[in-house]
Amino acid sequence: MAVRALTRRPGVTALAVLSLGLAIGFCTVGFSLLDAGLLRALPVREPARLQWLSARDREQRFADLTWIEYQALAGRTRSWEGVLAECRMGPKVRLADRDDFPITAGVSENYFDLLGVKAAAGDVFHGGGGRDGVVVVADHYWRTALGGDLHIVGRALAVGDASLRIVGVLPPGFSGTHRGLLVDLFVPPQTFFGSLGFKDHLDQHLADFEVLGRLRPGVTVEQAQREEDATLRQLQSDGLEPAPGRKAAVFPFAKFKFVFAALLMAPLFLVLLVAAANLANLRLVDNEARRRETGIRLALGAGRGHLLRQHASETLLLCGLGTALGLILAPG
Repeated sequence: MAVRALTRRPGVTALAVLSLGLAIGFCTVGFSLLDAGLLRALPVREPARLQWLSARDREQRFADLTWIEYQALAGRTRSWEGVLAECRMGPKVRLADRDDFPITAGVSENYFDLLGVKAAAGDVFHGGGGRDGVVVVADHYWRTALGGDLHIVGRALAVGDASLRIVGVLPPGFSGTHRGLLVDLFVPPQTFFGSLGFKDHLDQHLADFEVLGRLRPGVTVEQAQREEDATLRQLQSDGLEPAPGRKAAVFPFAKFKFVFAALLMAPLFLVLLVAAANLANLRLVDNEARRRETGIRLALGAGRGHLLRQHASETLLLCGLGTALGLILAPG
């Protein structure tokens, strides 16, 4: 009966299914991208123990850290198994057939050791073993830009004004600490500040290093935050802070990702809400047009419960058709 009722009004039915299907398809794509880009755990060792270290200014705004602040934190190891830093830039890379501008991350020497990431080919640089003039290539960049050359390790890559030697290729799936941002090249600080010439990043007023740390077992976030606060106060007393009044901010890296994902989910939920409201309005208009039919059925003895079940079944059928259309429209 619900199918017959809907087919008698094909225009209203098609509009309801189309609006709901488009909204569900759009949101399905959005949620899939968020899941792949933010919500899945990083392919690193014990990602749940990673903490994000940053600072809050006097206006309570979050800010990244300077290289000087990172080095001071890395020297305090009571709360941390290790602390890493990352700063992303986009220098020009001269390939055989074109110029490219890959995302290049200057990272601390212990970056791969702390994350537990090993090279799929060649080797990565290690704590205390970084040197100038070397670069590690992400798997996706090796396959797309460098043609998947099996003999790429040891060859030169023209990055900026420097010629860097490729020492390793990373395993598939790892491209930095942000799933939604693919880092193509990784260089140690000796290369970042040396061959590539990003010496301004040594400036105490330039806070653009993302810092992550892995807590020691049994250490709480509050203890780690007190330690970072003490470090920042010491730097401020030494005149090495980028701005006065900076306070420590330490919280789980996974929590940071979920908060960011929740902000991005809000518009998707709004789209679903608008689609649901549109469906409700179409059903109200349709029911208003069927007032005469409803009155006749009541006069012939149809119960209100029966009419309610019919309207509910029609609405559920519309929702099912809209969901099916949305899943068809959503790629993959």
